[in-house]
Amino acid sequence: MSKFSKMEFNTKEYSDTSLSYLVLQHREQLKNHRKSFKKTLKLTELKLSLTNKLISLNKSQIQHMSSEELRVLNRQQIFSNYLENALEKLHEWKNASPEEKKRIWKKVRDHHLAKQQEKCANIGGDGEGNESPEEAMQSNKKRKIDVEEE
Repeated sequence: MSKFSKMEFNTKEYSDTSLSYLVLQHREQLKNHRKSFKKTLKLTELKLSLTNKLISLNKSQIQHMSSEELRVLNRQQIFSNYLENALEKLHEWKNASPEEKKRIWKKVRDHHLAKQQEKCANIGGDGEGNESPEEAMQSNKKRKIDVEEE
């Protein structure tokens, strides 16, 4: 099953509601997730199109650009490459079978977990900040509250 069709629906919250209404609500949630994916896909395509148009307009004047303008053009090209990769991954996800989606999801999850563990190891190597990611998140929330109160 895909990530979108595995949404959990807590029936305990809606104990007074009929089953048919709960099923209707669940279907609406699934539709919204599909719409959200399509919207993300369309927005990414639009960003890529606009970025590429901007790059092509600027490339015609490349001989007359300052070094700062060339750096901006370079950043635009990097962003365009990023969007192309993101769009490719979105299309792969859209066309993937449920088994492939599970494999992709596991690969992404493992990658993020490895990055988080590496970050924790780097923090722990200094002798300070030997807290778990959950503890770090809680302390960040506390710091944010303290700053807002001041």
